[in-house]
Amino acid sequence: MHTITVNGVTVPLETGESVLELCRRLGFSVPTLCHYPHLKPTVRCKVCLVELDGRIIPACGFPAQPGMRVETESPRAVAARRKRVTAILRRHRGDCSTCRQFEFCGLLSLAEQVGVPARFTDDRGNRVVQSGALLIDLDKCVACGRCLQVCREVRMVDALRHPKFCDTPLDTVEFSPHCENCGQCAVACPTGAIVEAFRSPAQRRVKS
Repeated sequence: MHTITVNGVTVPLETGESVLELCRRLGFSVPTLCHYPHLKPTVRCKVCLVELDGRIIPACGFPAQPGMRVETESPRAVAARRKRVTAILRRHRGDCSTCRQFEFCGLLSLAEQVGVPARFTDDRGNRVVQSGALLIDLDKCVACGRCLQVCREVRMVDALRHPKFCDTPLDTVEFSPHCENCGQCAVACPTGAIVEAFRSPAQRRVKS
């Protein structure tokens, strides 16, 4: 039987697992940003860093192999994740106090998870545009690509074009006539880059 060791725990290896999936199966938390349920891993944000046999690697992009020794909370892995998240935060622009996504911001949650202070009051960009029922603010975009992926891989429409992932110069996110106005791109967006235009700020958080 093939085995793999994570944080000193040796377990049987399941076929087709990534290192990230293995860690989560064992109950070890590994922070992510671009990773999203039902979407293919892109290894784009490189936040899910762990130490594998002495190397720092993105866990979502490495298949688990027999004999591997993985550490999710080694000093090197923790420092590498904080450095990566800090770099992402530097590219983010916005004012948390006015952001519609504040209560559910994946970026703030990620910063808290890795132990990096984050509260934005820089609203210099002011490039908010409205497209139908959506508000788009590219100054808050962290280039995770989840909006594109959910449109392409889940909705299977591929109706979204994004300036950061398109060879053609664009001023903002554009939607083709095939767009179904489902709003899944706003749901998948971890920041306030794409939000519903008519959603009121959250008053309280409840479990459902």
